[in-house]
Amino acid sequence: MAGGVLSGFAVAAAVLTKGPVGFFPLAAPVALAIVPGRRRLALRSAIAQWTTVAACAAAVYAAPAARASLFRYLNDQVVTTLAGQRETSGSPVTIVVELLQGVVLPMAVALGLIAVIARRWHSVSGGERPV
Repeated sequence: MAGGVLSGFAVAAAVLTKGPVGFFPLAAPVALAIVPGRRRLALRSAIAQWTTVAACAAAVYAAPAARASLFRYLNDQVVTTLAGQRETSGSPVTIVVELLQGVVLPMAVALGLIAVIARRWHSVSGGERPV
């Protein structure tokens, strides 16, 4: 039950920071209910999680400044995105290239470090783990 409440707060925080995609973890207890021995626990967790999210939504809706900000966000971000009217800073190809440029260097460094560690790990004592 406590886990459901904590995950409900986490979902509410995710929705406030990332938008509607933050609701995705609400599906986890439902998916877990498919497992035969976990059905009752999953349903209790889902009820606690969804109740907590609803309480957080009611708290946000009750505060006038928060409600105004939420409506502004919905109109400026969500509705325009769904309508295909949100402006982008380039073509989809340009966006992918920029993302890859930001990821390639850190990934190359990480892969290099993994290769060095793996080579040392296998070379010490004929492939035995170093102490």
